[in-house]
Amino acid sequence: MLTTYWDLSENERAALTREEVERFIDAELMTKGVLKVPALVVEPEPEVTLEKRTVYRVRSSRFSKTEFAFDTQAKAEAVLAMRPMVIDTEWMEGRNVEFVKPLAEDSGVELDSVATQASVIEQKSALKRQQAVKAENARRIEEHEKATKAIEGVLAGLWEDWYGCQATRDRHARVIRTLDEYTVTAGGDGRSQAHVNDTPRIAPKSPTAARMPSRSSGDIRRTPCAASANWRSV
Repeated sequence: MLTTYWDLSENERAALTREEVERFIDAELMTKGVLKVPALVVEPEPEVTLEKRTVYRVRSSRFSKTEFAFDTQAKAEAVLAMRPMVIDTEWMEGRNVEFVKPLAEDSGVELDSVATQASVIEQKSALKRQQAVKAENARRIEEHEKATKAIEGVLAGLWEDWYGCQATRDRHARVIRTLDEYTVTAGGDGRSQAHVNDTPRIAPKSPTAARMPSRSSGDIRRTPCAASANWRSV
């Protein structure tokens, strides 16, 4: 019979180690109908080498380049000295509106390296293949992230409960230690009547391990630790 994490009592859940809690993950995902996420595999992107040419480009502003390039710096500066106007566009209410504006004060000439037309034509198929691999890898990464988030969402309650059970156990232990100290101070034997370790620890080796025979079925299922009675911290 399948035993899930939630079939254990609060004390039993608090006594589990992290490794023991992880043994219940498959059962948790199965009962919630969530598929396990396979390892992410991406294709190596093919390298494409293009022939480059060094040119001088007129920069219309600090962050904008024009479409014109020159083989010498002098030619580019000569065009810039003419202070040509720039035609720009802005998206307004569903359409691009063109307008003319002067060159920015930070316009200038800069050295650039651009692929030649001949090399782009020659490597056209390789460039398409490279882009296709990039797009496929991006799709795989997106799907993996979505599946991972789905699993994290399912397991979040389990881990939150486990941490809550341990916190409740620790608060309980502090209360017991304080009561023992008070008992000693009052002249007793130093042991109170309730101790956190009185409940036997159950750590199933697998999610299909049998329940503790000494417990009734009505005593097995418990509410999450966050909903249990709060112990006063000492």
